[in-house]
Amino acid sequence: MTRFKPLIITASAGTGKTYRLALEYVRLLLDHFNLPDFSMDSILVLTFTRKATAEIKQRIQDHLRLLVSTHSQDRDERRELILELKYRQGDGELSPSEEGILTSVSMVLAADRRMLQVMTLDSYIHSIFRNIVKPLRSIGDFELDLQAVKKRMPFLLSDLMTPSRRAVVDSLLRRKVSPSLDAYEQFFTSLIDNRWLLYLLTRPVNPEGKATLRYHFLHPDPAYAQAAKDGLFQALDQILQTVSDRALAKQKDWEELFNADTRKLFASFPPDPQSFLAELEPILERSSSAMALYKTIKELKLYNGNIIRANKPENSHLPELLQEARRQLANYLVHSYLLPEQAEIFSIWEAILGSYDHLIYRYKNMTYNDIAWFTLEALFKGEPPNFELSEENTANEFYQFLSHRSRYILIDEFQDTSLIQFAILKPIIEEVCAGHGSQDYGGLIVVGDEKQSIFGWRGGERELLLNLKQIFPTLKDIRQDRLDKSWRSSPLLMDFINSIFQDNGLKDYLAQRGMKWDYEPITSAVPEINHLSQLSFDCEKYQTMNVQRSLDEVRRQWIKDWVMPYCKADEEAGYSAKKPESIAILCRKGSELSQMQQLMDEFGITSVYQPNAELPEHHLIAPLLSYLKWLAWKDWLDWLAWLRSDYILLRPQALKLAVDTIWKAGQQKPPIAPDFKDQPLLHKFSQAELPMDSGVYAICQQLVDCYLDRGSLSERDQLNLDAFLSLTASFELDPSQTRKDLPAFLEYLEDLRGQDALKQVAIEGGDKVQLLTIHKSKGLQFDRVFVFYNLSGRHGNEGKKLDWYALFAGKDFNSISDFALSYHYGQLLEHSDYADLHTRQEQRALLEEMNNLYVAFTRAKTKLHILFTYRSTKEWSDYRNDQDTKDDKLPNLLCEACHRWFDGQREKLGQPKPGAPEPDKQGKQESDTPRLISCEASLLASALDFAPLPLAEPQQLDPAANRRQIWLEDRANLIGDLWHYYLSFIIRDLPEEHSHARRQVISHYCSILTLQRIDAELKKLRDRLRDFPLLFEPRWDKVFTELPIYQGAKELRVDRLMLDTLAKQALIIDYKTGGIYETEQLERYRSVLAQLPVLRDGAYSLEISYIQL
Repeated sequence: MTRFKPLIITASAGTGKTYRLALEYVRLLLDHFNLPDFSMDSILVLTFTRKATAEIKQRIQDHLRLLVSTHSQDRDERRELILELKYRQGDGELSPSEEGILTSVSMVLAADRRMLQVMTLDSYIHSIFRNIVKPLRSIGDFELDLQAVKKRMPFLLSDLMTPSRRAVVDSLLRRKVSPSLDAYEQFFTSLIDNRWLLYLLTRPVNPEGKATLRYHFLHPDPAYAQAAKDGLFQALDQILQTVSDRALAKQKDWEELFNADTRKLFASFPPDPQSFLAELEPILERSSSAMALYKTIKELKLYNGNIIRANKPENSHLPELLQEARRQLANYLVHSYLLPEQAEIFSIWEAILGSYDHLIYRYKNMTYNDIAWFTLEALFKGEPPNFELSEENTANEFYQFLSHRSRYILIDEFQDTSLIQFAILKPIIEEVCAGHGSQDYGGLIVVGDEKQSIFGWRGGERELLLNLKQIFPTLKDIRQDRLDKSWRSSPLLMDFINSIFQDNGLKDYLAQRGMKWDYEPITSAVPEINHLSQLSFDCEKYQTMNVQRSLDEVRRQWIKDWVMPYCKADEEAGYSAKKPESIAILCRKGSELSQMQQLMDEFGITSVYQPNAELPEHHLIAPLLSYLKWLAWKDWLDWLAWLRSDYILLRPQALKLAVDTIWKAGQQKPPIAPDFKDQPLLHKFSQAELPMDSGVYAICQQLVDCYLDRGSLSERDQLNLDAFLSLTASFELDPSQTRKDLPAFLEYLEDLRGQDALKQVAIEGGDKVQLLTIHKSKGLQFDRVFVFYNLSGRHGNEGKKLDWYALFAGKDFNSISDFALSYHYGQLLEHSDYADLHTRQEQRALLEEMNNLYVAFTRAKTKLHILFTYRSTKEWSDYRNDQDTKDDKLPNLLCEACHRWFDGQREKLGQPKPGAPEPDKQGKQESDTPRLISCEASLLASALDFAPLPLAEPQQLDPAANRRQIWLEDRANLIGDLWHYYLSFIIRDLPEEHSHARRQVISHYCSILTLQRIDAELKKLRDRLRDFPLLFEPRWDKVFTELPIYQGAKELRVDRLMLDTLAKQALIIDYKTGGIYETEQLERYRSVLAQLPVLRDGAYSLEISYIQL
C-alpha cells in the first residue's frame, strides 16, 4: 500500500471547500477501509462552527448516497463524482471492491451514525478534557457555561479587592480612567481570556537576546533609563540652542518660536535652553506630564515650523535631532514607566488567575476557554506532559484516546485555529503523521485560506497555515492543492475582486513592509449567471460635528437610494412567480448593524438582525424590567426610565417636572416619597397598574396591553415580547422557584444571563434582508450584498483591556522571544528601540482588516454594493493627498483600488446605472470621485467578451386589483382572527378586561372594518362566551392566553391554557370559528406541553377541549 501523503488544500472564498473535504473523506474510506483495525471513526473531521459541522456531515452523506444510487436520473452526476474521486482518470465507474466498501460503509452508518466523526474543535477538546483531564485533575461534574467569567466576576472582585491589591489595581487603571467596576471587570476579563499568553510569556527562551525588552524586564537596570535620558537631553540641548539662535536673529521672544502644546508643559515658560532642560526633570518624574511631553515630540512639532523652516540650510539638522529626541524619550519612558507597569500587570495577572481557578473548582462552571486551558495545562504545559510517563496506564490511555482511535485528521478552516487549540492538536498531529506508533498508517488533511483569517481577536493565527510544513518536519512529501474556481460569484464579480486584491498600490505597500499576503486570481465557474451581475461603489465623507453631513445622514441616504429600491422590488417579487433574491447588509461592528436596523425599520424594510443581545436589552423589554424594579424596590430612577420609554414617551416638560418633584422629596429629612397629586398625569403613572402580588406575567401582560399597539409592532418586536412573556410564565410555573415575588424574578433573570433562554429571538431568514457582521457572514452567500465600511472607525482592541505585543521565537508560535504588556504606555513602542513589537502587532491588525473586506466582498453571488465612509470635510482625492502615506492603512488602499477600478470601467463604458441617484442638489458640489456607478452586465458584455442571457420578463401584478379586499376583507378567517385577538385579553371575564380588549381590537382592525361591524362581531362573541362558564371558573388560578410553545424550531400558539395548581390539572383550550376540527393540533399542543419540566415534574393531568364559537 502506498503511504498516505498529507495534503494542504488552499480554498479561496466560494471555491467549494466543503465539497472537496467531503470528497477527501470518501477517498480515505475507499483507500483504507479494508486495513486491519481501520474503522469509520478512524477518520476525524474538525470544524469551527456547528453550522459547518452539519454542512460537512450532510455533504459526506450526499456523496455516499449518490455513489450507491442505482437511479437512472443520478447516473450523470454519479459518474462525475467518481471521476473527481479518481482524479479524472478511468471510465467513471467503481470497481466491485469499491462498491463493496461503500455498501459496508452504508451499513455501518445505518447501524450507528456516530461512526461519522465530524465535530467542532471546541467539542473535540471538550472530549479530551472529559476523558483525560477530568480524572487526571480529580475534577467532578462541571457545567459548560459561556457566561461563567461574567458570573464569577463579583466573587473575583471580592477576593481581589484587598487594600494592598486594590491599591496596585487602582494605580494601574487610574492612569487611563477613573477606576470603576466596569473598568475592573473589562481589564480582569481580558487577563482571563489571555491566560494562554501568560503561559507563553513565562516559558524560557534560548538564547535570550540582550537587546530585547524581555531581557530588560527580567534583568532591570536603571542605567538604561539614565542613558536614554542623557541622550534625550543631548538632542534637546542642540535643538534648543538652535531655536534660541533663531529667536535672537529674528529679534523675537524665544517663547514665540515654540508651539502651543510645548508652552502648555510649563506653568511659566523657561527663559533659556538651560532652564528649559532643568524644568524637564520634574516633568519626566510624573507619568501624566511625561506622556504630554511625548505627545508633543511624537509629532516632531516641538517648535513652530512656520517660523523655523526645516528646508533652510541652517535648520536642516533639526528634523534628525527631533527624531533622535523622540527615540530617546520613548526609550526613557519605556524603561521608567512601561516596564514597571508590566511588572504590576504580571502580579495582578497571577493573583487573578489564582482566584479564578479557585472559583472554577468551587462552582464547577467553565467556558470553552477554561476547558482548553485546563487541557493544555494538564497535558502539555510541562515537557513531557504533566502526568508521570512511568504511570503506564495513564500514558497508554492518553495516547490511545488521542491517536489510536483517530488516525486521519481533517481540519476545516485551519487559518482560524487559535494558538491554544493548536498547542493541543500539535502532538496529536505529529503522532498520526509520524509513520510509527500505535498504528503504521495515518495522516493529515488541512483546508484553509489565510485571506479569510478574521478571528485574531480570539487567538486565531493565520501564519499557522502558512508555516505548516516548517512546523511539522514529519509532513514529508506533503501535497498541496489550490482550488481556483469560484462556484459562487459571477465572472464580473470575480474580475472586480481579482483586480482589487491584485492592485499594484496594494502590492507595493505590502512588499515595502515585508508583509505576506499572496493573492492568486480565481476564475468564475458559473458564467451562466453573469447576465445578473451588478456592481456599485460609493465613497462618502462625513463630519462628527455635523458641519455638513453626519455619518447617520450618509447611511440614511444610502439606505434610501440603494438598499430600499432593491428590497422593495424584492418584496413585490414575493407576490409574483419571480423568486425573491437573498439579500444581506454587512457591517464591521454590531453597533453599526443596530443603527442600520433602525433605518431599515424606519423605511419599512423587513430585515433580520441576529444580535448577541439578550431579552433584557430589547427596547420594549428593558422598560418592563424598569417598571418591575420600581415596583420591587421603589427606585424612582427606574420609574423615570419607564416614563421615557416607548411605552409612555413622556414629554420633556413633564419629565422635568417629575425629576424636580423626586429631587425635592429626596431633600427632605428624612427623605419622603414624591407626591404627584397636583400633577394628574404623573399621579396616574405613579400608581401601580396591578398590585405586586398579581404575578409577573399578569403585570407585564397588563402593561403591554395598556400601552402598546401590538398591531403596529414589527415581527421582530412581537417575537421578542412573546418570548419574554413566555419566560415570565415559565418562572411562575417552575416548581423549583420557591419564591414568586418580583425580586425573585429579577434574580431569576440574572441567573439566566448568557443562556439561550435569554437570547433575543431572530426572525427566520426566509426572504428577508439579513443584517450581519462580517465575522458572522463568513461561510454564507447571498444573491445581493451591501457592504458598509467606515474607514475612520475603530476596529481594533478597544476598551479597557490589556494591550500585548509579541515577537514569536519560531514558526510554530511555541515561544516568545520578545514582548511588552501595557495598559497605558503601548504607544511608546512605536518610536523606541523596540519598535518591532509595535510594527508586528500593527501589521497583524492591518492584515486582518484587509481579510475582513475580502470576506465581505466575496459573499455576493451576482450583485455587490459597496459604501466606504471617511471623516473629513474634503473630497476623497484631497483627503488622500493630506494623508501621510507612511502610516497608511490597508482599507484605505482597498478603497483607492475600488476608485481606480470603477474609473477604468467608467472610461470603458461611459454609463452610470440607469436610474442611479444623482448627487445631492442642495449646494453640494459634484466630487471628482465616481459616485454610485453600477456596471450592469448588459453594458459590460463587449468589454468582458460574453453574450448576456436574455432576461425573463417579470410577471406584472394587475394594478387595478384591490389588494386590501383580496388580502383582508375576503379572507374567510378574518372574523376568526378578530375574535381570537379579542379573547387574548380576557382572563377572568371582568368588565375592565372586555373594555380594554375592545379598544385593542378597534385599534388593530379599524382600518379594515367599520366600527359598527366590529361592535356587532364582538357582541356575538360575548353572547357565545356565556355558553362556556368553564372558561372562567375560579379554580383556574393560572391562566395564559396566546401562549407560545416550541416544537423543535417551530413556534406553536395555545389559545388558552388554564391551570388548577392545587388539583394539578391543566386544560388546553382551542377556539374554533369554523367547522373544521383538527384533533391532531390539540394533541400536538398536549404532547409539547407534557414535556415541559414544570408540568411533567408537577404530575399535571393535561386535558384538551375545543370551544366552538
